[in-house]
Amino acid sequence: MGLFMKRKEDKSPVAEKAAGKIATGIIWVQEGFSRSMRRITKDWGKKQKGIFLYLVCSAFGTLSLYCIVGPFVADKPAVSIKPRPITATRPAWSGNKEAIITEREIQKVRELKKRLEEMATSYEGKKQLDTLYRQHPGLLDSLSLIERNYYSQKK
Repeated sequence: MGLFMKRKEDKSPVAEKAAGKIATGIIWVQEGFSRSMRRITKDWGKKQKGIFLYLVCSAFGTLSLYCIVGPFVADKPAVSIKPRPITATRPAWSGNKEAIITEREIQKVRELKKRLEEMATSYEGKKQLDTLYRQHPGLLDSLSLIERNYYSQKK
């Protein structure tokens, strides 16, 4: 009893609307193809239509057989896709040692942040900053992280 019960599916109105538009599009394409074939074959006799039907069936039947049998009868050795390992950048430090941020490096970070703040004061600078942030997302986050790590290693 419960085995053959049909489950009720709650479809959203958006999904119903999309499905209706897809169905309408498919019907439109089918009707267009039907009209064009009717125009082409309206003056053909019964024999010509039969020959055309035979040719279409033969063409698609041959194509289907080619697709089915083709993979089993290959002249060339199969080209297989081999996975390659993903290369990742190695950290500058080795082992479990923590990276030590020097005073010179933190000074460069501060200078860069200061330049970025100065750029934000003019209209042209803001445009350049927007471009920079789009090209390098997470730049400010990285600078803040470096500063935080520097101060945490100072403690």
